[in-house]
Amino acid sequence: MKIFYKKLFSIILIFVFIFVFLSMIGCSAVSKNDATKDIKFSASNTTSSETKPVGNVKNDVSKELKGFDKELVNLFSARSDSYENLLPNSTELIENALIKGKISREKAAVLKVISNFDPKRLPKEYVSVEPPDTAQYDIRYLINNWNKLSKETRSEVLPYLLPIDHPQSFFNLDKKKNKSSRIKLFEEAYAAEDNKLCVQEFKHDGQKFKILYYEEKNWSEKKKQSIKNTVSYIKESIIYSWNKFKSLMKIKPSKPFIIELVELEKKLYGLEWYEEGNYRIRINILHANNEKANKSTTAHELFHAFQDEYKVGYDTPDEKWLCEATAVWAENYVYPNYNLEHAWHPRFFKTLDKERIGAGKGFEYLSYMFFYYLTDYAKTNFIRDIIKTAGQKGAKSIRPFLENNIPKLKETYSTFALYNWNWSPVDKYYDYGKITGGPSGKSFKKKIMRVEQEDKESVLLEPGAMAYYLYLFDQQDLTLQHVTITFEKSIANDKYLKRKAILKIGDKWVVEDWSSEVVKQYCRAKTDKSENIKALILVYSYANFKNKMKEPDKFRVETGKCNKEMQLSMKYDYTYKVDSFEWKAEGTLVETLEIKDHFYYVVKNSKYNFSGQGFIDGKKQIETSGSASTSITNPDIYNSLVRILKKPSTSKEGSKDIYQKYGAKENIPPQGMLMVIPPLLKEDTLKGNTTFYFPEPLRTINLAQPLPLDGISQIVALIPDLNDWNPKGINISKSIDVFKYNCPLKNIYTADLGKIAEQLDSITGIQDIDNSIKLPDSLGESFNIGGQGNINDLYSSISIINVVKDAMMPRNKTPKGTAMLKIKLNAVYTKYYGEK
Repeated sequence: MKIFYKKLFSIILIFVFIFVFLSMIGCSAVSKNDATKDIKFSASNTTSSETKPVGNVKNDVSKELKGFDKELVNLFSARSDSYENLLPNSTELIENALIKGKISREKAAVLKVISNFDPKRLPKEYVSVEPPDTAQYDIRYLINNWNKLSKETRSEVLPYLLPIDHPQSFFNLDKKKNKSSRIKLFEEAYAAEDNKLCVQEFKHDGQKFKILYYEEKNWSEKKKQSIKNTVSYIKESIIYSWNKFKSLMKIKPSKPFIIELVELEKKLYGLEWYEEGNYRIRINILHANNEKANKSTTAHELFHAFQDEYKVGYDTPDEKWLCEATAVWAENYVYPNYNLEHAWHPRFFKTLDKERIGAGKGFEYLSYMFFYYLTDYAKTNFIRDIIKTAGQKGAKSIRPFLENNIPKLKETYSTFALYNWNWSPVDKYYDYGKITGGPSGKSFKKKIMRVEQEDKESVLLEPGAMAYYLYLFDQQDLTLQHVTITFEKSIANDKYLKRKAILKIGDKWVVEDWSSEVVKQYCRAKTDKSENIKALILVYSYANFKNKMKEPDKFRVETGKCNKEMQLSMKYDYTYKVDSFEWKAEGTLVETLEIKDHFYYVVKNSKYNFSGQGFIDGKKQIETSGSASTSITNPDIYNSLVRILKKPSTSKEGSKDIYQKYGAKENIPPQGMLMVIPPLLKEDTLKGNTTFYFPEPLRTINLAQPLPLDGISQIVALIPDLNDWNPKGINISKSIDVFKYNCPLKNIYTADLGKIAEQLDSITGIQDIDNSIKLPDSLGESFNIGGQGNINDLYSSISIINVVKDAMMPRNKTPKGTAMLKIKLNAVYTKYYGEK
């Protein structure tokens, strides 16, 4: 037993010695001539790198979804708006060290190459259980800067780039055998594991192809056959893919191919680059005898060679995106029923919030779905043209090309976003089987709406990004009868932005374009159930590939009982100044409004009171007060006044009369309009009195009717802001420059203003005073004041009255002076349909 342990200890010492020795010699055996060889490469790869999405994993939401139908339960449960946090991989650890200045760009590139090809050599601080990202772009960086690299760096990375039959290639098994056989203990073992270089050459369409791999003698016949099968698959794929690509691209690769079967990091399937004089392709031998993987990978890498013929670069994220996205697309183009590209779907669906054109962490690969949609659904195939353009004009041409060549850009891209929902009623994707998955993560938000809740969102998208908002409306709470979706503005005229809605109304799904909408309202209490909304998905798409949205599109979703009545209270203060005259008025308006069809609120009963005083040089000249009231049993647009007017949710025939009456056919603002003019119907009159304070000895004249100099008659309507509305009603506090205010309905109240004007002119005494100015001899008889007083003073007072009258009435020209109106309004919902 002691002898055994001694031998075991000796063996361990030998292994330690081997490890130290190999670490010391590393790749130092590369000759100076080989290490400094001037090589021109253009590398590319195929990977299956992906993170782990939480999407499609059911959350514990059974209690929340009680009462919902099975389809909505599955929909809500399968779509996640969060991610599973993953540990950083080697690539991220290296990149973080670079950002912090711990290592140079050159050193970072070397470490990333090692992480792909020889991860056991990585320093401990960069080791991770997560698979690394591809080092293809770092290889290109090293190759493009070869003459600038240090000798040490070139010596370290060159073995990974040399052909496998080169004596100093990392993949040369003879090199590994010879190096290891320096330890006598292992000479006999390696003799048994002798290997040979296998080469198969063939020609196709005038081009030469050479496939190389090492076969070890100790392999089983089964393994040897599996490698031979892989060689056959590669050859078949080259011939089959070549013919399809040649027809598509109108060009063919002009140099011979060297194709090598080597062992790569498991997640890496293949690499392609151009070395002066040859196209180089490497296929991962770990996936040997997998027909679909071998053929699909070969097609991918071969397509890169066709791209290279058009001189497309790999220096920028845009070029990487184009080349890798179209190469994955090419896999589907050649082998549509293999579906290996489906491995990218989980990451595709959870990165819809990102800029559509970019590279890193496999984003360029999963972006094949964009070209898959264009060719297979939008019936637009410009693969050759965009690659050719990028080769001729460079990376800066890619985004403009997409914008200029996608037909009906905004609509086509909006449909792409709609299809990416990938659920009823737009589960359109079908690629030899259903494409699974859907928006998740940051591109997706979901919420179950209860009664009297609201959700506010601000949508700000990256270039080419998409956003999805899912709302389910409580099915058990019968008091949740009213759903309102309010948008800050219409986006119909936006060149790139579009919003669509997927709704479940009753048992049916519908899709609608809501780009021009500002308000959508649904009443689930309707007996015909035509507005029984159960679910809503808002789908945003932004077809601008160059710039982020300048400002967000804001919207709000509200739920509540089905509102029937609103109690409104308004208080105002009005000040008018011209020359030495100042007019001050204040008033209140208290009303009960009945809500008709959700979008117009008519006056059911109203009480209006005001009072005002006019001063000349600080001395009171006029004083007036008045009131008006009205009450209507069954108010509607024909027998009452509309206090609040909103845009209806649909184009209803009954709304035509309302629009025509208020002159607001298509110009209703997003948040509606609030009419502030007092309610003066045909049968209504202002009740009150007016007192004129004339110069002594005329003293005062009392009139039995009021002058409604309240300041609000010329405003007519206000436009509330989005924040003025809330689930319980509306609150407004505004200061308005009356003469500068651009009223949205300034030309529609001619009848009501005419009535006020008629009432002003018919007030007993004013006409007599006007006549008295013209006929001074009759002045005393008219007012029984004995002909006393100064006619000029009297005329000045009457002129002031006329100035105030003119200021109050709308005119084509702005009146003289200044007029400010302060309004405070509070309105709350008080009754709901269905209540007794």
